Amino acid sequence: MSTLIELTKSLHLTDIAINAIGGFLGSAVLLWLAMGWQGIRTLRSRFARPTVLLQARKTPENIFTGIELGAPAEWVKEQLGFPNRIAENWWGYRFSDSLVALTFDANHSLLTLAVALTDETTTFDFPAMHFDCPPLGKLVLSDLDVDHLSLEFRESTRHSELLISGREGLGTTSLSEC
Repeated sequence: MSTLIELTKSLHLTDIAINAIGGFLGSAVLLWLAMGWQGIRTLRSRFARPTVLLQARKTPENIFTGIELGAPAEWVKEQLGFPNRIAENWWGYRFSDSLVALTFDANHSLLTLAVALTDETTTFDFPAMHFDCPPLGKLVLSDLDVDHLSLEFRESTRHSELLISGREGLGTTSLSEC
């Protein structure tokens, strides 16, 4: 028993434990002082698993034909409702079967419309003038072997995306599969 007490005194375990606890508490206080509550929430959100709350409503079936490129932003808001997220010249909608991203130009006119399907059973008819396009959800890459379309792969820590884009008629066409 006395050898154990002598061993703890020689290793200074109490001093090590007190320094470790003090270092942890001190770094937590410094982190809070440097970043504040908002910074800590941001840091926690970067390491936490993302949560996506979907709307109970479905994407309009005629989203590609009912909302035309160049439409005013206020009219689009009347058709789709208030967006779930808003950034500079960008609106995001979360539906139960897809995610919709809209970008606007400086005049607040619709510039691009992107739909990412989140449900395996959902399909959307996609209007393509220059080739016979199967509906989104059943579309495969070999269906898009068309000269005027370009293929791009994008990846981040939270998603990967295959983007096929090209010109159809007067606007830009983009197909995105997440």
